[in-house]
Amino acid sequence: MKKRLAGILAVMMVSLTACSGGGEVQQEAVSDDTAAAVQETVNTDTPDAEEVDEDAEFTEGVIATYKIETEDYTEEELEQTVNKMFERAKAYCKEWNYSIEDDRITFEIPMDTEDADVEEILKGLAMSGELLFLDEENYDAWTFGREYEAILTGENIDTAVGTTNQDSMGNTSHDVQLSMSDEGTERFADATTENMGEKIYIICNGEEVSAPIVNTPILNGQCVITGFNSLEEAQQVAASILSGDLPLELTLEDYEIAD
Repeated sequence: MKKRLAGILAVMMVSLTACSGGGEVQQEAVSDDTAAAVQETVNTDTPDAEEVDEDAEFTEGVIATYKIETEDYTEEELEQTVNKMFERAKAYCKEWNYSIEDDRITFEIPMDTEDADVEEILKGLAMSGELLFLDEENYDAWTFGREYEAILTGENIDTAVGTTNQDSMGNTSHDVQLSMSDEGTERFADATTENMGEKIYIICNGEEVSAPIVNTPILNGQCVITGFNSLEEAQQVAASILSGDLPLELTLEDYEIAD
């Protein structure tokens, strides 16, 4: 049984529940030198958030620390990042606690770790969440760091679901099934009509995951991204797409399992 980290890391410590929207903050520029002084106002009159009992014990789950790689950011961006990560974590827990000190965020995640790939789950929580559909011209621009215009982004997606499928030959694939918004459906229909016989490049979390050739216009707003290594990876990518881009770049620095 491990003692809660709040006594050591209680620069900022709050508890988020499954209905959480986080505390309210004032937007203010934050740098590495000032992040330690950040204080968040938590509304304890509603079930959205509650103060953490620093004397309580964290009995089971994962304690994970992420390093904030973004140099300058606002309190609002910090809050949005934590809330988006919590949206992704709902697949594994209904609440969690977190603390912020300097350029590090430490989470206490009460989850079942027995059969879980904990490290992959933790990395998935910090995925950028970026989703781009690009035609060939804009893919070249994206590749070389120039300005580009995406056919679709994650904002044009209504639902994303990680699944495992098997074809008629018995081959198994792990996929993400996408359903587009009305605007996304229209944009994708126009793009696939205009780019017949050409590639549409699909970028997830900064990496090209697929580049299918358009054989026929896609008018129904449905799309499947293939090629993931496991169902868990597909589910993590689906969750990151739905929660949206993380405003801050994070890297998993360390974690330990409490049991």
